[in-house]
Amino acid sequence: GTLSGWNSYLALIPELQLGVVVLTNGSSDKARMAMMYSLLRPYLGVDDVDWIDYLEEQEKADNAEAGAIAEEEPDFCRAAVVGTVFAPLDAYTGVYRDRWFGDISIYREGDGLAIAAAKSPRLQGRLIPYRGNTFVACWTDRTLGGDAYVSFAGDTPDATDHMSMRSVSDRSDFDFEEMQLQRVVGD
Repeated sequence: GTLSGWNSYLALIPELQLGVVVLTNGSSDKARMAMMYSLLRPYLGVDDVDWIDYLEEQEKADNAEAGAIAEEEPDFCRAAVVGTVFAPLDAYTGVYRDRWFGDISIYREGDGLAIAAAKSPRLQGRLIPYRGNTFVACWTDRTLGGDAYVSFAGDTPDATDHMSMRSVSDRSDFDFEEMQLQRVVGD
């Protein structure tokens, strides 16, 4: 599992009565994989591999493929043109809370909106109007690789009782969809 700044990897091999858990406080999935595979290989009786070299080569290949795909996907965060949304920007501002994840603030910044997660300081950035009641969260930390659609909903088209998020790219590790963000009133 992955959450910005925290990663875990679990492997269970019942036939060997073996369970291995790798917990890291970094964002490198390659480091997590190298540690897990290095721990498992001796138990499986398979020749060892230099996982750092192997994963580095894999990353080069992945980056080449990602570069080709990125040319096909729109980059909302670099686009000069922004979309339009139903309500005035102030209608979206406020604090939205998920019981597990905590608070996410939407606030005015200059002529636009910004987003910041209280428990994950790296999840902060600009909200770019997309369409309807949906924005694109463009994270300031571009190494996150997980920009998100941020959609607001309520009883009427301009109401914002709750907020949902989903990754812009299907290659993202973020599980935004798990969050149930409700607007905090009078808190």
